[in-house]
Amino acid sequence: NRLYPYAVTQLSDLLEQACQQKILLPIKGRQRQLYSFQNPLLHEALQFSWLKKNKLLLHTLSAETFIDSYQQSLEEHYSQIIYHYAMAGNKEKTLEYLELAGDDATQKHSHKIALQFYEYILEITSDESKRLTILNKQAKLFQHLKYYDQAINQSCLIEKELEKSAKER
Repeated sequence: NRLYPYAVTQLSDLLEQACQQKILLPIKGRQRQLYSFQNPLLHEALQFSWLKKNKLLLHTLSAETFIDSYQQSLEEHYSQIIYHYAMAGNKEKTLEYLELAGDDATQKHSHKIALQFYEYILEITSDESKRLTILNKQAKLFQHLKYYDQAINQSCLIEKELEKSAKER
């Protein structure tokens, strides 16, 4: 179980105690019980006091919990998964879910949102192949949105990436 060193029952007891002490506020989720901090300042203070290693582990576990818990509606939780993987410092998983979120937004015709997800990918990756893939996706969206100037600019960026790749080989 991922909740090691706490058993699930111990965790349930701790959550119940935190609610009784008015530290956490139970919130009804669609598929499971969720919790929020009663006082945002307490949440912030706890975040600052945890060791970095514990924060990274907690964010990794949070992302994995979203993935395990919401298999049937995972796309509704891409933003939370991206956030937790980014906070955990997992660049590979962050990029993976950014692209999935961008592709999902494209399929749902939320093209401007897709462009934002793709832009985040370009900001954090230096992988040439990934950059070319994302630049192409952006160019297609710009054309679809009739943003022809941006589509032309994207084509120029693609050419520069290809030239840079050719020189490095």
